[in-house]
Amino acid sequence: MKKVIFFIGLVVGLINSTLACSECGCGMSGLQMGLLPQYYNNYIGVRYHFKKFDTQHTSFGVTNLQHETFSGFDFMFRTKIMNRLRAQAIVPYNINQQQSINHQFYQSGIGDAIFMLNSNVFNNNRIDSKGNLYQHEIQLSLGAKLPTGSFEKRIDGELNPNIQLGSGSIDYLALISYRFRFENWISFIESSYKLNTENKLKYQFGNRFLANFRQHYWLNINNFNIIPSIGIQFEKMDKDIENDKLQNIT
Repeated sequence: MKKVIFFIGLVVGLINSTLACSECGCGMSGLQMGLLPQYYNNYIGVRYHFKKFDTQHTSFGVTNLQHETFSGFDFMFRTKIMNRLRAQAIVPYNINQQQSINHQFYQSGIGDAIFMLNSNVFNNNRIDSKGNLYQHEIQLSLGAKLPTGSFEKRIDGELNPNIQLGSGSIDYLALISYRFRFENWISFIESSYKLNTENKLKYQFGNRFLANFRQHYWLNINNFNIIPSIGIQFEKMDKDIENDKLQNIT
């Protein structure tokens, strides 16, 4: 039976920095996969993301308002290698915009591609005496992010690393997730860590740690599966490094 699955989500984020706009805007945050359908089958999907920031900067007594939007699409592919092992790729297309009184900036294109191996290390399904379905699942993923996105776009001769399409570096990723399902209720916990390396311009984004919890409810309406969710997310970001010096404003 053919089914179509839709995801509707709301996530509240916690960022441990008063300079959150500088770190989150570029889209270099920690990796999150979320709840993906049809794990045991091959999969092709697309995911849309959007962020908007309104910031205020004061320099030499002059206040400058700045508006930034970061959006795009993640094209996701997954295929089976072995019974519990999957290969997965994510190719993003990013659209970055920045506007202030003094300038306007727009850039779009392919971002940094991600390639991962995903293993279902634990899976337990059971039905109790009342006919209720219980599922427990743990997945582990390891992979790398490749510098397929541009990192050399300048504004008035200056390079702003936070509005680039990519990071210009090869970075390494680790992710673990736990899913518990009781009938139509699904609880999902996910944690990831991204180890960033230095790019050819001697810039290195700080390492990222991310953890989130989401509560989903599975609705089936005329063979359409709709899964609304609500959750909370925490993200910790180390300071960036440029020419072997910590960048205090990141």
